[in-house]
Amino acid sequence: MFITKPDGAKSSSVEEFNALSRATEVNLETLSGEFDALHARMQTSKARAGVNDAFHASSKELGRAAVGAARKRGCDSLHPVHLLHRNGHEFGSRH
Repeated sequence: MFITKPDGAKSSSVEEFNALSRATEVNLETLSGEFDALHARMQTSKARAGVNDAFHASSKELGRAAVGAARKRGCDSLHPVHLLHRNGHEFGSRH
């Protein structure tokens, strides 16, 4: 069996191809389960209240929440230029 890719073709046995196909199915099942769990958490009364609070928050309240969340993730500098460099962006360049 040949599998073609933009950079060329690869020869593969049917058994190897079937093993790779099953691995993809297992990964899809895992992602589906994670999505279902996330969706269920988003349906709780606590999550709904959080969304309601976010929609009714002032820009100052949203800013404070963003800074708090960034600090929880370990951002040591919250200056916009530092955040751009931290995320691999060059200041003034277009991505």
